[in-house]
Amino acid sequence: MNLLFENGFATVEELVDKLGVSRMTVHRDLDELQARGSLMKVRGGATAARTENFESSWRYRRNEHLDWKLAIARQAIELVEPGDSIIIDPSTTGHVFSSLLHEKTPLKVVTPSLPVIADLTNVSGIELHAIGGIFDPHFNCFMGANAEDEACKYRVDKVFMSMAAVNGRTICHSEARAIALDRKLFDAAREHILMFDSSKLGHTALHVFGDASEWQWAITDGHGDAARLDELRAAGPQVIVAATPN
Repeated sequence: MNLLFENGFATVEELVDKLGVSRMTVHRDLDELQARGSLMKVRGGATAARTENFESSWRYRRNEHLDWKLAIARQAIELVEPGDSIIIDPSTTGHVFSSLLHEKTPLKVVTPSLPVIADLTNVSGIELHAIGGIFDPHFNCFMGANAEDEACKYRVDKVFMSMAAVNGRTICHSEARAIALDRKLFDAAREHILMFDSSKLGHTALHVFGDASEWQWAITDGHGDAARLDELRAAGPQVIVAATPN
């Protein structure tokens, strides 16, 4: 997995050579890792990067386009007012966003994300509500029926959420098992803020989460296609483009 995280892809021959094991061992281990949802086997090797049919692991996604995510988070934090109650989803962009919340206290924060819970536990001025359930290491959060039931008990001012893909006015999700919780988190909020980096713009993922008209705000970086952003604007949300380094 460390070799895959370096480049996003590795061939079977490369793994045989670097690990000093047989092709059979490599294939067996890749099968096991694929069953865990850690990677996807492709012709000649395996990938840890996101595809339309595969959501890469939280650990891999956390460092992907990190500068873009930070620029998006800095714009998103401007929509937070002291005294707000907010939900943060389990996305890696949400985790980056949460690191800036100390600037906007006092706040009430609801989240199922383990990294966000860990980061905000001792932040003065933040009343933290952790949504519990079955821990899913692939998404680094708590999920399942218990988490969904807990999410239904909240009503907050704003939800900050990311998605796997934005194609026209269609907002896509990669994993069916995660949609139910994200929908409950979405429905618990009065305002909805979508955060996505430009690598997701114009692409699709396996499942449809909903329509862009459901969102009041959409925040992305400055590397997306202008025509596609105009298409998103036409669907309803106010689009904010964060300035980012090349």
